Amino acid sequence: MQLNLVSPNKLFFSNKKVNSVSVVSTQGGLQILKGHSPLLTTLGRGFLKFYDTDKKDFFSYFVDGGYLEVSPKGDIFILAEKVES
Repeated sequence: MQLNLVSPNKLFFSNKKVNSVSVVSTQGGLQILKGHSPLLTTLGRGFLKFYDTDKKDFFSYFVDGGYLEVSPKGDIFILAEKVES
């Protein structure tokens, strides 16, 4: 899976290889693993958490609003209104 994270002010990641992604949608917590079905949802206020594919590095960002898409290929696109590291 590849993660793309962008806000109006900054491109955080483009095609970052990840094993799993946890995020807060407006409907509750969501974890995305390999093989997840395509999805489009709105983001709430909460933490975006993920490991890289080697599980060497853990990343955590506070996200406030925006959209998340899981493509048919399994790539994840996050267009966040606000992101804080």
